[in-house]
Amino acid sequence: MGNFIVRMNNKQTGRGFYKWYDVVNEENQRRRFLRKAMLYWQRRSLGAGFRRWAEASFRIREATLAFELDQ
Repeated sequence: MGNFIVRMNNKQTGRGFYKWYDVVNEENQRRRFLRKAMLYWQRRSLGAGFRRWAEASFRIREATLAFELDQ
């Protein structure tokens, strides 16, 4: 009978540990997913800003060269 009680106690402890492990694992997965999504959005927004700057710089340089050629 004593062995049965010890096994039941260990089973409950193990069950509690695995429940805790699953919760922590899900939290970590959610955190990694959110971090990846934020990095993706940041990279896209930085890329869009750089693209606009490059296009504007190109247009300005193109206009400057066209003006110099006309003179």
